[in-house]
Amino acid sequence: MIQRLQRNILGAAFAAAAPAIPIWQAGLGDDDNFGRFLVAVLDPIGGFGKFLVVLAALTIVAPCALTMYSLGLSLMNISPIFAKVPRYIYMIIATAMRVHTNYPTQQYN
Repeated sequence: MIQRLQRNILGAAFAAAAPAIPIWQAGLGDDDNFGRFLVAVLDPIGGFGKFLVVLAALTIVAPCALTMYSLGLSLMNISPIFAKVPRYIYMIIATAMRVHTNYPTQQYN
């Protein structure tokens, strides 16, 4: 709970300071592209900032992997027919579904 509160306070501090710092304001732009804002915040650090952006991007996969894996297990419990299909196939299908549903929303950002 405390860690979540600290992250929220840090995010609020970044959002409040963004209009005052021109580089951050340019990174924030007119839309809600947090990735571009994060790159703008960490850009002055140099190579280490780019490394932190890559780490942040890679941490997005972990929460999604559990959901995709549980989809495969749930389907295998529904019917013996689904149990014959290997689990990695369900993860590929879940990833395709996720990309298919998320890609059209990126066109409007």
